[in-house]
Amino acid sequence: MRRKGFSFGSAAIFMAAVLLLAGCDQSTSPEGDSTTSIVTFDKNGGGLEADPQTKTVTGQAAAVGVLPSPPTRTGYTFNGWNTARDGSGIAFTSSTPVTGDITVYAQWQANNPAAELPVFTADNLGQMKSRIAAAAGAGGGTSPDDPIVATVTISDASLLSGSNSGGTDSLYTLFDAIPNGKYVSYDLSGCTFPSIGDISYVIARARTNNAYLVSIILPQTLTAIGASAFSGCSGLTSVTIPNGVTSIGGNAFQGIGAAAIA
Repeated sequence: MRRKGFSFGSAAIFMAAVLLLAGCDQSTSPEGDSTTSIVTFDKNGGGLEADPQTKTVTGQAAAVGVLPSPPTRTGYTFNGWNTARDGSGIAFTSSTPVTGDITVYAQWQANNPAAELPVFTADNLGQMKSRIAAAAGAGGGTSPDDPIVATVTISDASLLSGSNSGGTDSLYTLFDAIPNGKYVSYDLSGCTFPSIGDISYVIARARTNNAYLVSIILPQTLTAIGASAFSGCSGLTSVTIPNGVTSIGGNAFQGIGAAAIA
């Protein structure tokens, strides 16, 4: 039987065309995929940021191709990117497939392994001064470009408090631990206290060796920095302040160049 205007041949062609069009899903086509993902490059304790800090990747499981210029960190050498802050994740390279928005973290290697220190917690903070002194004796801290780096992770800010000749200093433990004539950098990013207390100008001036503090990374939980907290720290070249800080007291960074504060 034959219907007017229709044949089995034309039906076959029509069905083939329908099936062909059904299989053309442009959202999954490698050439036509317009999916975009953002890769954020976290300096993870570094001073200067990566350039650029983010890159946009177009296409499912595409790669960034060209990595940004790496960040820098005083006393450390950049050692690539990782999907975990502590380096326990997967190394991220120019050819790593990107399947969604992701943050990768700079990894660092100390320039002077002999001067490396343990992470100081509430349990061993009392050893920090002697351990930094030992690191200095091992050749650490001889220049501001290669300081002794101490990492502190505590939740109680009062553990840093103590008295110098001017009175009670909210950051006494940090400054008291700096050896005479040796350069030191502190990483407090793992601390969880919310504020650094006010001190007077007299107390700030009474600190010893405060000019040898070259960089400090403040806690991510910090919301307030007290008056005169870092006044007179003329050697500071890098201060990392978290975005959550909403209050900075008077003269908190007196004598420090604006370029040092990030």
